[in-house]
Amino acid sequence: MEFCPSCGRLVSPEAPYCSSCGANLRQSTGYYFSSRQPYSVGTTYSTPRKDPKLAGALALVLGFFGLWGVGHVYAGSIAKGLGLFLAGLIVGGLFWFSVILTVIYIGFVGMAIFGILFVGGWLWQAFDAYGCAQAYNELHASPARSQW
Repeated sequence: MEFCPSCGRLVSPEAPYCSSCGANLRQSTGYYFSSRQPYSVGTTYSTPRKDPKLAGALALVLGFFGLWGVGHVYAGSIAKGLGLFLAGLIVGGLFWFSVILTVIYIGFVGMAIFGILFVGGWLWQAFDAYGCAQAYNELHASPARSQW
């Protein structure tokens, strides 16, 4: 396999034109260009990158109120974010409900159990949202066409 001299994508040796950008792959001698490698150092990215700090901050702030998974949705992990959102509503609702019952009945067992689950899940999903944004940037950001 060779690389397109215009966009850097892999092309078939038999192809006269790049299927990605349409550039002519044949020189007058009939050989392909192969001087440019894809994903080289210093390339710019055409896909908008996700900010891991913003994903973590969204997860921390909104997750405190039981809205887990918002950072994952921002980072592009929609299914995981929706699953965490549902889990956060259930665990967060049970935790805050147990806090209210503690004030009324002075029963700390339910609050302690749901508190551990809530705080553990809340912190875990915030760190995981940060990691998902980093993984998105590594996997989905593709090099753009060079201006030169």
